[in-house]
Amino acid sequence: MTLISNFLPTPELQALDAEHHMHPLTIGEQLRKKGVRVITSARGLWVTDSEGEEIIDAMAGL
Repeated sequence: MTLISNFLPTPELQALDAEHHMHPLTIGEQLRKKGVRVITSARGLWVTDSEGEEIIDAMAGL
């Protein structure tokens, strides 16, 4: 497994995303208020975000 290290803080990654990426299936106002979810790790179908929340990657099969 390849480990990719990132030393940028979450708010900086969210700002870069907002400047350079369009999220077509997302409600823009909610995205502007909170920012994107930054995924820091994954195990099987579980992903963990930069706030430590684990969620199921339900879109992985697509």
